Amino acid sequence: APILAEGIRFRVRSLRLAPGQTTALHSHLHHSEHWVVVEGTAEVTTGVRSRLIGEGEAMLIHLGQPHRLENLGRLPVTLIAVETGGYLGEDDIVRHD
Repeated sequence: APILAEGIRFRVRSLRLAPGQTTALHSHLHHSEHWVVVEGTAEVTTGVRSRLIGEGEAMLIHLGQPHRLENLGRLPVTLIAVETGGYLGEDDIVRHD
């Protein structure tokens, strides 16, 4: 996912999912994420709960919380992900499925 901005304790990315695309269920040990949908509608699963978030809506993914993003629709989904925490390395991921 392209990085739009970066600092010592934050990183901002743009993420695009094609229709039918799903991310793996995963969590992070050292950072939280705030997702804002800017195009389309996404299904966000956090733990065992799922909900749809549409354009202009946001979702906070807490540190250590298992999460997944799915595009169940027929149009692409684009979101801005703001990652904040003490460590933002690519290896800060725990896969759950």
